[in-house]
Amino acid sequence: TDTLPFDQLAAYLTRTFPLVHQQLKLQTVNHYGRLYEWPGTDPALPPLLLLAHQDVVPVLPGTEGQWTRPPFAGQQAGGYLYGRGALDDKLNVLGQLEGVEYLLRTGFRPRRTVLLAFGHDEETQGLRGAAALAALLRRQHPRLAMVFDEGGLVKADGVAGLAQPVALVGVSEKGYLTLELAATGQGGHSSMPPALTSVGRVAAAVARLEAAPFPARLDGGVSGLLTYLAPAVPFGKRVVFANQWLFGFLIRKSLAATPSGNAALRTTTAPTMLRGGDKDNVLPIGATATVNFRLLPGDSVGQVLRRVREVVADSLVRLRVVGQGRDASPVSGT
Repeated sequence: TDTLPFDQLAAYLTRTFPLVHQQLKLQTVNHYGRLYEWPGTDPALPPLLLLAHQDVVPVLPGTEGQWTRPPFAGQQAGGYLYGRGALDDKLNVLGQLEGVEYLLRTGFRPRRTVLLAFGHDEETQGLRGAAALAALLRRQHPRLAMVFDEGGLVKADGVAGLAQPVALVGVSEKGYLTLELAATGQGGHSSMPPALTSVGRVAAAVARLEAAPFPARLDGGVSGLLTYLAPAVPFGKRVVFANQWLFGFLIRKSLAATPSGNAALRTTTAPTMLRGGDKDNVLPIGATATVNFRLLPGDSVGQVLRRVREVVADSLVRLRVVGQGRDASPVSGT
C-alpha cells in the first residue's frame, strides 16, 4: 500500500480544519485511522458516532488512458467534482469535518458527545482501520446512542411515477466472502492436451456458479423499502408494492433486470480473478479462480460454502476461504 497519500491527506485535514484540530480530541489507530471526540455538555448521554473512510479503490495499471478525467486529480467541471473518493468516501470525511468546523466557528456545543471515526482500509476489509477503531470504541465508549455510516444516494428517478426524491438509507450491510477455486492437472505441451485441463476444470466450475445464481428474496431490506414507498407511487404500483405476497415474482423479475436491483435481491456471485500458466504453449499444472460473494441478510458463510460445493459438483476442484468471511448484519428495525 502506498501510504504517502494518507500522510498528505492528514496534513491537508489539519490545515483545512484548524478549529477541529484545536478543540476536538484526536486519537490515531495504526497510524492512519482517526477518532475525533467532540465532548458534549451532558456527559450522561451516550455519544453519537459518525463513520467514514479515507481510502479508495485503486486504478488498474494500464487503464489510466480510458478515464475521461484523471482519477486522482480532483477536477471540478460543470458543477461536479471528479475523482476517486468524491462519492466513496472522502465525501463523508470532508463533509463531517466541514460541518463540525462551521459549528465550532459559531460557538455551538453539542449536548451529546459526537465521535467521528475515519478508517483507512475499508476497501480491503478494514482490519487495521475500522476493526481497530471499533475495538477502541468498545473500550472507551461501550454504549452509543446511534451510529451513522455511508449509505445510498438521494434518487430523483428510478421508480416510475415517483414525483419526489427518495433517500436510500441503509438498514443492513451485506456479508462478505471470497473463495479460491483451485484444480491441479497434468502439465505438458499444449500440442497434446488432455480432455480437461486444470484451466478448463476451474473455468467450468466458474461457469456453473454464474449459471446458478443464489435465489432472489425480498426480505433482505427491499420489502421494507417498497412498503415505505407504496403511499407515494401511483395507484397501480401501490397495489403491487402493498401486496408483495401476490406480486413478489413480478417484483423480483423487474428488479433483477439491472445489476443494482439484482444485488439487492440475492447473495451475488462475482468471479474476479483467474490464474493459470505463464506460457501459451505449456499446459499449467495448477489453475485458480477467485470468486467474491456479497451475502444477503439471512445467508451465512456456511450456507454459501455448502451451496458452492453443490453447484460446482466436482471433487477435483478445491475450495479455500481467502481472508475472513463474515455474515451480513441483521436488518435494522429502525
